[in-house]
Amino acid sequence: MSNTNLTTTSGQAAPNVLTNAVSLFGARNAAMTATHYSARVSSANPCAFLILIDQSGSMEEELKDNRGVIKTKAEHLALMVNQFLEETILTCQKTDLIKDYFELLIIGYGRIKEDDGNVVEIAWKGSLANRTWVTVNELRNGSIRKEVISVPNPKPFGPREMKEEVNIWVEPYAEGLTPMKKAFDISCTYLQEWVKAHPESFPPMVFNITDGVATDISTYSELVEASDRIKSISTDDGDTLLFNLLLSENSENLNEYPLLSERNSFEGNKYEAALFDASSSIPDSLKKFVSKKKPNEEEIKGVVFGNFQSVISFLNIGTSTLKNRIS
Repeated sequence: MSNTNLTTTSGQAAPNVLTNAVSLFGARNAAMTATHYSARVSSANPCAFLILIDQSGSMEEELKDNRGVIKTKAEHLALMVNQFLEETILTCQKTDLIKDYFELLIIGYGRIKEDDGNVVEIAWKGSLANRTWVTVNELRNGSIRKEVISVPNPKPFGPREMKEEVNIWVEPYAEGLTPMKKAFDISCTYLQEWVKAHPESFPPMVFNITDGVATDISTYSELVEASDRIKSISTDDGDTLLFNLLLSENSENLNEYPLLSERNSFEGNKYEAALFDASSSIPDSLKKFVSKKKPNEEEIKGVVFGNFQSVISFLNIGTSTLKNRIS
């Protein structure tokens, strides 16, 4: 199976990415039921983020962001993840203290190692090498280095890029195929370990960021079954939430994605349909935040289509809105 890049499904009326990203994660700040998805985030009961990043050969291709900056997909992705980690630290800063409100794990898939072929491995390097889940304080003190880089100017005026000193935790890689199912399977082990240690916490959130088709499956149902195993892992507060974030080069939809409710939107694209099925459903009590439809009217899946701006908005807004749930 080839490692082809996905294209955004055409003909969809996609709502604004920023509006819906705020809605989706802002919804987490409301109690879904008396017993599910309502746990407060604290140092004793942190929230877990597991990020799966595609490091396959197709990530070597160049992509222009919404400010016209051209980098390889791998470079864009590494920058995005490093910015997300920095934002997570800032979210946890209380005066001079950093509170361990989150635990994080990043897994890369697709790199080639001698004698091992394509691998799935934890992405931490330097002092965090050989670690699994990392607290925010460990993250703060565990970057590989600091680096002055050019980042997109978030303002609609001024230069396209601006200089910023950032911590580097994740390096860009682009080689090999796309062993996504293996990444899902390995994630289960770490998620089970985490929920056993944090049974009363808000359920883990898994973000799978990819631009290509899984190459380690014979049928798409294998990918869905692997995702179901992830989503069956639960704390007392609910099941693990899995979101698939699909990068696209379609310039017509650079800053948009749909939170889809209709599977037939993927008619003719079995892979996109599989990732639709693999993503978590938006629970009924959250639907009012992402759709005008009545809560029990139909199933809505959290599937992001867009470029890197869409993805980083999704991630960063998630940590920012969690401030309202921090105890």
